[in-house]
This record gives sequence, C-alpha cells and structure tokens, in this order.
Amino acid sequence: MMGSCGFDDILEAVQLAVTSEMNARLLLHFKREELEKALGQMFPTKSSRMDGMLALFYQKYWRVVGDDVTNFCLNILNGRGSVQTINHTLLTLIPKTECPA
Repeated sequence: MMGSCGFDDILEAVQLAVTSEMNARLLLHFKREELEKALGQMFPTKSSRMDGMLALFYQKYWRVVGDDVTNFCLNILNGRGSVQTINHTLLTLIPKTECPA
C-alpha cells in the first residue's frame, strides 16, 4: 500500500546520492570564516545586481562593516532572521534647489 502522498514506492527506487555524513555536514550552521572566504573569492568589481554594492567595498572596509554584515548574514543563513526587513525601502526626494517652492 502506498503512503499518504503515494510516493513511497517511487522513492524506494531512487538511489541515494547524499550520505548521512554528507547530510550532517550540510546541516551544520554557517560560520564567519565561510563568509569571509566567500567574500575573498569574489571578483572585486562584481555585484549581485546593477544597484548592488561592489565586493570591493566589503573587501576594503571589512574591518569597519564586517561584524555587522556577518551578524546579519549568519542570522539569515542559520534560520534566526529574515530578509523581510531589508525588502522595504523608503525613498526621500531631495530637491536640488536652495529654496524649493
């Protein structure tokens, strides 16, 4: 008899590709060293999108922004935070005249 989703028989025929040891490693929490290594491997003038910050900024000023960036990223990567807080943007238009009407 098939399971509640009807996939038990199908899944039994699928050969495992991830061992228990591999899965245990994949489930480990991300660490600061991994973020720093990834940042160091990024090409300095590449960004994730057209309006994104260049990797060079983070590489050059890591001693200034590193702790904040690390805490923010690790909270999200390790399931303790959300990107929802950065998905809201407040735009303010600043007039280029001395006395706006």
